Amino acid sequence: MGNPRTVNTLRCIMQRYSPDLVFLSETKLDSARIERILHSLNFDNYISVDSCGASAGLILAWRDGFEERGGCLWRLTGFYGFPKENEKFKSWELLHNLFLEDHEAWVVRGDFNETLWQRERCGGSCREERMMRQFREILSSCQLDELVSKGSRFTWCRGNGDRDPIFERLDRIIGNLGWKNMFPTAVFFVLPRENSDHSPLLLDSDYRSCNREVRRYKPQLFEAMWVRRSDCEGVVKEAWDANGETSSVSVWNKIA
Repeated sequence: MGNPRTVNTLRCIMQRYSPDLVFLSETKLDSARIERILHSLNFDNYISVDSCGASAGLILAWRDGFEERGGCLWRLTGFYGFPKENEKFKSWELLHNLFLEDHEAWVVRGDFNETLWQRERCGGSCREERMMRQFREILSSCQLDELVSKGSRFTWCRGNGDRDPIFERLDRIIGNLGWKNMFPTAVFFVLPRENSDHSPLLLDSDYRSCNREVRRYKPQLFEAMWVRRSDCEGVVKEAWDANGETSSVSVWNKIA
């Protein structure tokens, strides 16, 4: 979020999906800038951890009234795992300590900085099996499973210029049986990555598999070859002028 383009992307996501709660990691911002950005996005309630220099930083923000909706009590944890290999055990100790606290319905979302299986990595050398096994074991001991997801298998990408790209599934949303029973139709979506090395995750706690919802979350794509068609300009103009709306949200929906 230290990059203005990343903030603009976040603002577009907020306008399009209107989430009630947001968790952000690696914000690279101090509390003053965090407060200004969240206020502009109509989030007046938040907990934040300031960045250390140009790294780290966490935000958990929610809209007014979110705590009172639905009448059910459940627990959310925004998680950021230690990225260094020799410190990953601290992530699993923290997760286990959170599991020992009193809760019936629990969901955890965030960047765990680890993959569960070799198939969750593409490019570069293979992940060390011992590290992935430790991740699987801590999830099992905490009685947490990944929720149903839609979208790309990978949530993170490294590599540009002359470096070969590496794709990994580092981000995920997991929950216990109590939370899954409370929200049996919950699904999270891996949204397209833009101005960040991570893909945003969007959790819908009451997803219904109807055509309207599928269209709502399906990314809109544009093929470069279309501009070579003689009727391209006319089709675009007709679609753009279809309803005459000029608000920022309607413009975003037209071009997204």
